[in-house]
Amino acid sequence: MGSYQINIGDYFHTRREPRRVSDEPNTYERSTDEQNCVNCDVWKPAIEFYTRKHFRLGIARACKVYLLGNRCQITTAETQCGQCKKTLAPTEFTCDRRNLNGLNSKCKKCHSYERTVEDTVCFRCKNILPASEYFTNKNNSSGIQGSCKECTRQYNRTRAQSKRNPHV
Repeated sequence: MGSYQINIGDYFHTRREPRRVSDEPNTYERSTDEQNCVNCDVWKPAIEFYTRKHFRLGIARACKVYLLGNRCQITTAETQCGQCKKTLAPTEFTCDRRNLNGLNSKCKKCHSYERTVEDTVCFRCKNILPASEYFTNKNNSSGIQGSCKECTRQYNRTRAQSKRNPHV
């Protein structure tokens, strides 16, 4: 990698003072052979950074070591399940990089919840039906929908018709 001229006002601040290239004001030479990692606060060679097209120098501001080290850091403390509210070890949860602690909010048992309900009352038709007459819903605590399959189909048909003919 070589060096090129940039306007110092357009470039993010650095700790090293670049060399002056010409007599023009605010024109300096900036080497792309090394860069300061914003997290480690250490000057490193450019090959230790990922390439990023949308950044001015074409490389990321954080080094590979920092980015790889902080990916999915699982906490060692026990965590509470969001559904069953039990406090469990981190091994009982699946990995989820989007959460701050690196773990899924539900434990493995709650995440793959099996239907254990035998008979349930449909909230639309008020009939008592077996669990096989309901669609599954993992977000519901029982693992099944609140309305039976027939009521759900009927609701979906009327809703689709009202969307096709909104003024009827």
